[in-house]
Amino acid sequence: IDEAELDDANDRVQRINLTIDDLPEGWVAEAPIEEVTSVVTECTEYGVDENVVAKAASDRFSLIVDQGGLGLDTTSGYLESVETAEMLMGELGSTDFADCATEQLLSAEGVTVEGQLNQFDGMPELGDEVVALQGDFAMSDTSGASVQLSAIIVAIRTDQVITTVSATAVDTPGDEQLLYQVLDLVAERQEG
Repeated sequence: IDEAELDDANDRVQRINLTIDDLPEGWVAEAPIEEVTSVVTECTEYGVDENVVAKAASDRFSLIVDQGGLGLDTTSGYLESVETAEMLMGELGSTDFADCATEQLLSAEGVTVEGQLNQFDGMPELGDEVVALQGDFAMSDTSGASVQLSAIIVAIRTDQVITTVSATAVDTPGDEQLLYQVLDLVAERQEG
């Protein structure tokens, strides 16, 4: 990849991700977690770093709702080719990926988690391709405190760019209207 394409790839993934200005009043932003490995690199063959030319993550956004709260974040990657991006989307929509991602979630230290991510087919058409996983989880710690967590992970592909949108709701219903607005915004920015 030449330097001009690399600059374009970096610029493109930076432009796509959510910012606090994209969300209604009340949401707050925290810096993204600098994870050594991600679920995508751990649970796919095509999502490994050597296939990703450029990658950027949004802040982690949250909103307190009564005794619970909502969470949102996005991560965008520019893959080495359209073919690689298509293969990765195939993996992200698979049962194997859902099982592996669930296993990662269930391995959280100090927390007992019960539940399962499953393929979700109710997504509108976005970009060139869209896949989604959804799951409901019961989480408890050693003190006996427990919460209900609903999570949805949506991957949108346009050309060789893939953005994952992760949304969570803890002890409160999710904001479906906002999620669909965010998905439309991401797809629109990918096209741009």
